Amino acid sequence: MKKVVLIKWLDAESSAEERWMPLEEAYEYATEKLELCRTVGFLMADRNDHVTIATSNGADVIGTIWKIPKGMIKEMTVIYELNE
Repeated sequence: MKKVVLIKWLDAESSAEERWMPLEEAYEYATEKLELCRTVGFLMADRNDHVTIATSNGADVIGTIWKIPKGMIKEMTVIYELNE
């Protein structure tokens, strides 16, 4: 893991409502713009279909691992390169 990256991506979203929603309200929710997410992490893999990052990097352990599908990624920028 030699690179730290900033990934800007669109997340899948669902309504948190646990109720029946009136049709007009449902259409309004369905057409709202998705919010752009930003995630920073240690690049573990850059595959054809997804990118994998880790949130923490210890001596011989890894923190939370995120796999983000490339179809959701809008931009990925290397923000730091490790010299280790």
